[in-house]
Amino acid sequence: MIKSLIYKEWLKVRWTLIALGMLNLLVVVSTCVSIANAFGLIDASKLYGDIVALQNLFYYDLLYIPFLTGLLLGIVQFYPEINSSRIKLTLHLPMKESKALMTMQLFGIGSMFLIFAVDVIILLWFSSKYFPSEIINGMFISILPWLLAGFVIYIFITIIFVDTSWSRRAIIGLTGLAFVNNYYLSTMYGGTTYSYSESWFYFVIMIIIISPLILWSGNNYKRGVK
Repeated sequence: MIKSLIYKEWLKVRWTLIALGMLNLLVVVSTCVSIANAFGLIDASKLYGDIVALQNLFYYDLLYIPFLTGLLLGIVQFYPEINSSRIKLTLHLPMKESKALMTMQLFGIGSMFLIFAVDVIILLWFSSKYFPSEIINGMFISILPWLLAGFVIYIFITIIFVDTSWSRRAIIGLTGLAFVNNYYLSTMYGGTTYSYSESWFYFVIMIIIISPLILWSGNNYKRGVK
């Protein structure tokens, strides 16, 4: 039954996943091309100085791509469930409602993980040809919160769509934006590339904690709580 549910989710969002994967790949490839062009035109020592001293993030174009990925995937995956009342059928499958909802959510999280993993692997591999390990490590630590923000917004979108009450949806939405904001504080307020070097683990824990909240929304939907 789980395999059938996963296949159903794949059929529903496959074109969206392909489009989002291509978007992510386009931004990453564009960043790599920009790096190559910069080293062809500017002295390497100046580029290193701009990055280290001025915090010139050459990968800045990736900033909101994970957020957009999570937002669009969550909408495409869960809006039809509510708009067409498909969620009623899902919650009446011969499997536990909690397992069905978590399977749907984990499918989306897993799909995004694969997309983001490709982003990181390509970017780190290509950048390592031009930059020392210190800059590469700083880049990874800077990018990690952006990637995690994509998971956060996706999870909150799933919770919002499964719930039945507009007042709760509004509260959940505002809470979600507050959560996501925390993942961008370093960039917004000019923090160094190592701003999250000691705290990224806690941001992962936050994602693990909020993910099961979809079960609460699912219970509200099943009970028809308004």
